[in-house]
Amino acid sequence: YEDAMRGLDEIKTGEIKSKMIRADVEFLQAFCAAQLAMRGEGNISEAGRRMDRFASAHRDNYRWFEANRLVGDLLVANRLYDRAIDYYAKPADSPAVEYQIRAVVDIGWAQLAAGKFDEALASFDKAMTMQADEDGRAKAAVAAQHALAEIGRVRCLAAKGMADDAVKQIREIIARTDPKDVVLGARAHNALGTALRAADRPQDALLAFLHVDVLYSSSPEDHAEALANLAELWQEVRRTDRAIQAQETLRVRYKNSRWAPQ
Repeated sequence: YEDAMRGLDEIKTGEIKSKMIRADVEFLQAFCAAQLAMRGEGNISEAGRRMDRFASAHRDNYRWFEANRLVGDLLVANRLYDRAIDYYAKPADSPAVEYQIRAVVDIGWAQLAAGKFDEALASFDKAMTMQADEDGRAKAAVAAQHALAEIGRVRCLAAKGMADDAVKQIREIIARTDPKDVVLGARAHNALGTALRAADRPQDALLAFLHVDVLYSSSPEDHAEALANLAELWQEVRRTDRAIQAQETLRVRYKNSRWAPQ
């Protein structure tokens, strides 16, 4: 993202005659700023304002839905969950079903982060009823969102005291998930770790979160969550050295994350 930003900043946007190409440059600059901020290299609030300015100035642009979603992600990182939900809801007006279902799933995860488990469960259940048309690309996108909704439901069950059921269900989801899918793999193993912690099985939970640390660290938000849990779990099993290592990695790599020590 640093290299991309440097290249984009060298473009003389004032010389670009095409409105669409200028908008593409603006979006990509804001996108890189958002990714860097969520990784701890930049200011979350400023990155959010930058992307929001793009969305406000380009309401007819094909990137508009994606821009609003990214603003939502940045607001979640700042723990501003209700405001994030407002931005996540905007793609629900899209005529494309993949945007509609993604909006509902994103809202569910924001509600989950806010501790609104019943509302999150209702959102995930709604998402599971939404289907794509015969377009192959749309069906694949909707299938991925269904998987995220299933994982979110498991997180809700664990939070509501049904840890054993949650562990059983998430193991079934992991068994049919492509291990090369970084986002689904990370979310699923974090859900497994959370359910195992709720079931008072810290050793097993350690292994679940270590999966994310070792195999899925390229998903920043999920890696940060895994590290936060590992820092606590290593302390529980009296491995202070590993606890300090996990906490330091979290502090250095994801200082802007909601999972980082404040």
